Amino acid sequence: MNKLQEKKYRILRWIYATFCLGSVVFIFQACYGMPKDFGKDVKVTGIVKSKSTNQPIKGIKVIDKHSSAYQKTDSNGNFSMYVSSRNSGVSISFMDVDSTENGSFLRKDTIVIDNKGFIALDIQLEDAK
Repeated sequence: MNKLQEKKYRILRWIYATFCLGSVVFIFQACYGMPKDFGKDVKVTGIVKSKSTNQPIKGIKVIDKHSSAYQKTDSNGNFSMYVSSRNSGVSISFMDVDSTENGSFLRKDTIVIDNKGFIALDIQLEDAK
């Protein structure tokens, strides 16, 4: 075997090995899924209302400050999301990102200590005017 053929053989062997390893990882992922965090997530639900009118606010961005995961409130002001539980508590921000739809509201930050794996919040945002 000359050097050129040997080099081609090594490259093909490397491509084949990479493909096989990738296939094994893909099949493992498909069968067993993502690693679980063993129930350390906390379900946070609630409603966001205007402090002045007590009406629900649609389109408020509810953000988990530790992971940057977010959910927007629906037309009834409700939201529901899972966040990572921490010893220091769950830190959540409420931010109005579309003032043309529902007025303009001030940002509100809150820290809630979880003790049962479920948090229900009733948030009232102040008008920015």
